[in-house]
Amino acid sequence: KPLNGSKILLLGMAYKKNIDDVRESPSFRLLELFNRSGALVDFHDPHVSGVSIPGHAQYYKESVPLESGTLRDYDAVVIATDHTAVDYRLVGEEATLIIDTRNVMHQFLPVRAKVAKA
Repeated sequence: KPLNGSKILLLGMAYKKNIDDVRESPSFRLLELFNRSGALVDFHDPHVSGVSIPGHAQYYKESVPLESGTLRDYDAVVIATDHTAVDYRLVGEEATLIIDTRNVMHQFLPVRAKVAKA
């Protein structure tokens, strides 16, 4: 499926695990690239309630809840920050496709979702 029109959920906006600091977070670059490709992007981060994109003050996003029903609405879930507070078992069972940039899903396999390491 092309990125244009796809719904993407970024898991983690913080710079690193279990903190709320978003300065220099690579998740902003992912958000920008997905948006530029026409994807509809949301994020979930248990430590970050909302973000503004640097240089785009009018662009503000709030963290969405991580729930069974909402996970099924996304074409892909991208794990950008591996927070301990995230229920990865739920993500693995409810998501369709997981792009795992932190190799966190290996400990929960097998899961229903297709998991791709990146």
